[in-house]
Amino acid sequence: MKRKPVVKGKWLLIVGVIAMLYAAGHHVLQYSVILPSFAALEEEEARKDLQRCMDAILREGHHLSRLAGDWAMWDDTYRFVQDANPEYIESNLEWETLEKASGINLIFICRESGETVWGEVHDSERGGKIRVDEFSSNVSTYLPCLFHFNSTESEHTGILLTGKGPMLINSRQILTSAGTGPSRGVFIMGLFLHETTFRTLSEQTRVPFGVMDLKLGTPDPMEANVLKRLAVEHEVIREESDQTLFVYGKLKDITGKPALLVTARVPRYIMARGRSVGQLASISLLITLSSIGLLLTVMFGTYVFGVRRKTALIEGLIQERTTELNIAKEEAEQAQQNAEAANRSKSDFLANMSHEVRTPLNGIIGMAEAAEELATDPNLKEMITTILSAAGSLLRILNDILDFSKIESNMVELEHLPFDLRIMMDDVARTMGNQARRKGLIFESTLAPGLPLRLKGDPGRLRQVLVNLISNAIKFTPAGGVWVLVELVGEQEDGFQLQFSVTDSGIGIPEEKQANIFERFTQADESTTRKYGGTGLGIAICRQIVRLMGGDLHVVSQEGKGSKFHFTVFLHGHPWEAGISPVDRMTNADLSILIIDGQPASRERLAGKLKSWGYHPFGAADETAVCAILEDSGRTIDLIIMEYHLGDLSGFELARRIRSRKTSDDIPIMMLASAGKIGDGKVCKQIGIQCYLTRPISEDDVRKAIRLVMARHRSTRNDAPMELVTRHAIAEAEQRNARILLAEDYPVNQQVTKMHLETAGYRVDVAENGQTTVEAYTRNPYDLILMDVQMPVLDGFGATRAIRELEAGSGPGTTGDGNGRTGGSENRRVPIIAMTAHAMKGYDRKCLESGMDDYISKPFKRIDLLNIIDKWLCSNAATVKIVPCTLAAADEKTTHVNPEAPLEFDKALSEFMGKRDLLLRTLSGFLDTAKGQMEIIRRAVAEGAADVVRREAHKIKGGSANLRAACLTGLSHDLEEAAERDDLGTAPEIVVRMENEFNRLEAYIAKEQRS
Repeated sequence: MKRKPVVKGKWLLIVGVIAMLYAAGHHVLQYSVILPSFAALEEEEARKDLQRCMDAILREGHHLSRLAGDWAMWDDTYRFVQDANPEYIESNLEWETLEKASGINLIFICRESGETVWGEVHDSERGGKIRVDEFSSNVSTYLPCLFHFNSTESEHTGILLTGKGPMLINSRQILTSAGTGPSRGVFIMGLFLHETTFRTLSEQTRVPFGVMDLKLGTPDPMEANVLKRLAVEHEVIREESDQTLFVYGKLKDITGKPALLVTARVPRYIMARGRSVGQLASISLLITLSSIGLLLTVMFGTYVFGVRRKTALIEGLIQERTTELNIAKEEAEQAQQNAEAANRSKSDFLANMSHEVRTPLNGIIGMAEAAEELATDPNLKEMITTILSAAGSLLRILNDILDFSKIESNMVELEHLPFDLRIMMDDVARTMGNQARRKGLIFESTLAPGLPLRLKGDPGRLRQVLVNLISNAIKFTPAGGVWVLVELVGEQEDGFQLQFSVTDSGIGIPEEKQANIFERFTQADESTTRKYGGTGLGIAICRQIVRLMGGDLHVVSQEGKGSKFHFTVFLHGHPWEAGISPVDRMTNADLSILIIDGQPASRERLAGKLKSWGYHPFGAADETAVCAILEDSGRTIDLIIMEYHLGDLSGFELARRIRSRKTSDDIPIMMLASAGKIGDGKVCKQIGIQCYLTRPISEDDVRKAIRLVMARHRSTRNDAPMELVTRHAIAEAEQRNARILLAEDYPVNQQVTKMHLETAGYRVDVAENGQTTVEAYTRNPYDLILMDVQMPVLDGFGATRAIRELEAGSGPGTTGDGNGRTGGSENRRVPIIAMTAHAMKGYDRKCLESGMDDYISKPFKRIDLLNIIDKWLCSNAATVKIVPCTLAAADEKTTHVNPEAPLEFDKALSEFMGKRDLLLRTLSGFLDTAKGQMEIIRRAVAEGAADVVRREAHKIKGGSANLRAACLTGLSHDLEEAAERDDLGTAPEIVVRMENEFNRLEAYIAKEQRS
């Protein structure tokens, strides 16, 4: 009776310790680790949001600078300062056009002395024209800094605070179009920053922000305090509430004084996520500690109860034996019955207890895994990893107990679900392969040829058996490897008999103890329990599950030489779904592959895989056999797959010797290694190995690697090194399987652009005008559209507007779901990239305003085209800063020099990746098309149809530029500009020069074709 308070005191102490541990852990996690980390991340994101807002305002200044530069360096403006010709005002300074097209509100043209030759301020939002004297009496005296320049290239751009609100302003010296002087004055251009402007910029940046004019607005006390802090700080962050942060910054005016206070409102979703993570971590910690305490309580209580019960029983039996033997015998029989009832009760209790504890423990593991993914602090990650490890060990024990109790109680019911055998085996291989690799073991999983892949059965239980057997094989294998094989051993009308084998090179099992391992709570040797751990239930559970699936589990083992566990199961399926598709067989029919591996079993397994895929494999175990195969003149080897570990000779050394042979120096080599080391990639490139994969390697990875290696080998020039194929390269090649719509009417440009895209791995559809582009968009989902601006029927601008209307659900042919697509594609904005030979300043803005997302000038290099496509396919288009891709080769100011050759053949050949025949065919096709275009141009010149001349000249310019015919490109540009000005007086002369250039190009192509 005296011991009870002691026991209660111990448990109270344990409960108190758990409570203290939880409180301390909660405080450390919440306030010392998680929340400070998320607070720092939140402030950094707020600063980035503010910078995006301020950058958006400054980009308007860059736009204004480009416009002002075009006007200031214009010969007509230069002459106007001299003669004040009113025709200049009537022809060019029409406010409705200027304000609507470019957003301009102010233009002043002044002489060097500061005298205003002409100046007006116009703002449609304030009623139209603003009196100049209301705005500024004299610009030269109002802002004298606008008239001081260090050089002819210098300019002044900035914010000007006026009585009408803030304005972006730019001043430049008035020079000739060539940028020469002397300066005749100053050209000043400005635009108001309206509230509508800031709203538009806020929508573009997706950050709600406001702007206060420090000249017109009166800051409240809080804003005044912010301005005081901004005098010494770059930005100020203020917590408004638990849901919102305010971040402040300032912009200076053109004189360097504070002008605008920029305020961005940032939702505090990062901090909310941090609190959620902290709560999850705390809850997980509490549940884990409570579960462990509960389990210890139950186990200790059960033990104490059993000891006391047995003690009382023994004492009673001894006492009864001293009185009467018969009564003792009856009591012993009754005790035996009670013991049997207790065993049954224990089984029921274990089943119920395991299930009840397993359910919350799964929740602990799930929450801890989620917290581990969100955690960025290393200390927090280590704590959560410890929780996961302990909870995982506990869950495995409980799962074994629950499974065994269910099997003994005949409560297991198998599922009958369809599944893909290859996908299930790949999943098992990935999971267990990582475990084997961490231990330094080889792991291979093989599906025999002709296996049925689409089956019906219980994939969860089948995976459980495989994982248990493979896990045991890895645990009891100190060195060597583990191999898994699946074979078809029988076929019936309604299903298949499959055999699964797990073979290892581990410690093995003595023959006399092999039968014991299938008994519950038993291992081959009690010492293994102490060394390797485990409950001794796994193999017993596996055998019971396999028997429920219509098969049996067996073991073949020899002590010190490894073990082989194999079992058969019956699964339903369809015979015609077995094996590889006929398409794969046809595409691989002529590929011969040499396998170099010193292990016959491993070599045969890989050969079986390759045969099932339609390849022709040959095997070799050592260097002598390799040389014999490579020297066989009647046999051609297309690919070599070799194992890194080849006994005394490493795979790298053998690869060097193969590369030293003239007959095999260009055969692609794939290297398979059990574990990679830092620097292996560099060694592969030095030797000339095209592919390097580390285990575990799934069958799908091997097949993809072979296809990628051969595709790159065939498309790579002899003098260009091929990039190393790794797991990352395979994944990247899979991501490159994007679908692109090319809208281009000119045949040469179609051919060149399509070639660049398809060799990069993209799928390409071609539309020859804007109307067919819109129709193709409604039929098929595309990841990106390359849009030529000038096309017949409907130009690129019209096609873009039609597509954007379809996306918004307001265009013709839209469906009821509002996604704007009749082809069932995703409801998303498809990136549209403009392609045009126009490279003049301001043209990119016109493309973007029409709904396009980016801009690339013709002619473009292959690398620039692929870079801009990768930019939009690999990034979130809503957050990408638009930087149009322009090339110096497309500059409209290019001087037209008549070189000895009519085109830069080497550069063109480089763009065609060294494919000379393809380049010559493309050039011939260009000449055939251009002859018809020249006939159209001659007739149009005779009839005075300037628009036709401009359109056809523009097409020739784009095609010749892509083919690097610089002189023809320049002449086409001159003819296009003349037609643009409606001045065809010089057109006949240019046409004659173009025809001469075509004759030179034709003769040059004929010469190249003969050589």
